[in-house]
Amino acid sequence: MPNLENFSSLQNGVDAKPSYSYDLDMAVLLFSNGSFSKSLIYLEKSMETFKHLKDFDSYFYCYNLMIQALNELGEKEKLSQWNKSVQEFCLAHQVSQAPIILVCSAYYSMYAEKDFEKAKSDLNMALKMSFDRHDSCIKSEDRVGQNKSRMEIISCLYTYSLYYYEMEDYENCLQELKNLNILLKDYSELKDQVEWDHSKTDNVQELQRYHQILTALNKTFPAVERMKLGVKFLTALIEMRHFKNYKQAEKLLWDLYETANKTNNTYLIPLVLIHMSWCYSRLNNKKQALMFFNLAKKNVNPERRLLVDYIENMGKKEKLDSAGEEDNYDIIFDLKDHLIVEKEKGCVELKNQFILMDLLKLFLLNPGVSYSKENIIRKVWKQEYSPEAHDNKIYVTIKRLREMIEINSCKPVYICRNNMGYYFSNSAKVLVKSEETFNEKSY
Repeated sequence: MPNLENFSSLQNGVDAKPSYSYDLDMAVLLFSNGSFSKSLIYLEKSMETFKHLKDFDSYFYCYNLMIQALNELGEKEKLSQWNKSVQEFCLAHQVSQAPIILVCSAYYSMYAEKDFEKAKSDLNMALKMSFDRHDSCIKSEDRVGQNKSRMEIISCLYTYSLYYYEMEDYENCLQELKNLNILLKDYSELKDQVEWDHSKTDNVQELQRYHQILTALNKTFPAVERMKLGVKFLTALIEMRHFKNYKQAEKLLWDLYETANKTNNTYLIPLVLIHMSWCYSRLNNKKQALMFFNLAKKNVNPERRLLVDYIENMGKKEKLDSAGEEDNYDIIFDLKDHLIVEKEKGCVELKNQFILMDLLKLFLLNPGVSYSKENIIRKVWKQEYSPEAHDNKIYVTIKRLREMIEINSCKPVYICRNNMGYYFSNSAKVLVKSEETFNEKSY
């Protein structure tokens, strides 16, 4: 999947100095538009400026964007060179153990080196340091420090969610996203509260203090808004990949698409479009899938090599070039990709479910032919039939298969039964795609 982290993560999550912000503003603008090669020019200039100023937060914010840009461009060698340069900078200034740096290191480990063990170790350390700093700021009543450490915690948790997603640990990913939602909501409410308090006081010292807090909050608030989108996007992907809840994913993706269009977020738009295409493909709406696939290709910046490749691979996997030709079938059985598509229920994956695959293949390739329990056991399980050992096994397997493909498994219209045994209805219009030659057989 194409770098979920790229449109959220730590963007604007640190204190960039307004007086030196022109290069950084240009870098962020170009990055947001997907113009990565151009954004690198301004990122390098910004990093050099912040390096001389010893503004470590802004320096590492730029570095985080640079990791993402170079990763999108496929510039692995240049990314490795920059990582070495940054490590030397950290050693020279003795700043290698700070939350923002550790999160950058985790990010690099995950998406450049694929070293997930190191990424988790860095994140554990970064989160502990952020919580310790937050507790210290609470004790000293340092409101600005509290907000900064709060943002560090949010950045850690967001990167944790990316880590769990990449590890396909969707349950822990969802838990981190739930925690993030709470913190992001609290952060937004905090900003509203400070603005309210600021408007209600005439005390000069309090006005100065609130102004300082608001300045810090305003710098990080764009990151909060982007992370909210990131949380929704990751949730949509988990609904599709883990729960196979394509209708819920469709709703989340539509919300994201409308938001991206309203804000002209050209970075996010093609990423959402291609996943909408994938979602509609699984809902067996090939026309919609093809439409969003073509929109994704049209809207993606060609230099986003990872996303371009992902879109092309998605089109091949979902066979979107043949969309519309399969709309007249009740059942499509793709033996090559282990998929079955029912015209109303949509797509069902059968990977690693070999018994179900073999049983369905037996039925679909021989419509109208009745199979006794003895025949089913011999042909599918390759065993001699024994009522005590096999009757319940057959019942459970048939029940599971019906639940997968029937609209109402209690009133089956595909997998039927008569006095001779079980059979697949020959009134259903079926398309079977062969595993060996991938020639199509329909009836």
